[in-house]
Amino acid sequence: MPKAVKPIVAALLRGGLGPNKVLEQLRKTYKDRPRFIASLPSRDQIKAHQAWLKKSLSESYRVNTYAALLEWAATRTYKGKSDIFYGESW
Repeated sequence: MPKAVKPIVAALLRGGLGPNKVLEQLRKTYKDRPRFIASLPSRDQIKAHQAWLKKSLSESYRVNTYAALLEWAATRTYKGKSDIFYGESW
């Protein structure tokens, strides 16, 4: 897969699109750029990249201990209405 295409494909896969939809979306978006379309990966390459992304993301979000859970949750706790309204007052 070309380096220029890889981040675009990864973003679409993370957004929830499957390999067929990724190719369809890329062909629609870049229909006026035939050289780019010619460099698009195959469905099998996108499927393999999707599997790699799922594996790498699942390993980075593992919480095996209570301490790791607390560390993960510490930055996601509600501290007041400013967390919801971003400092705006209503």
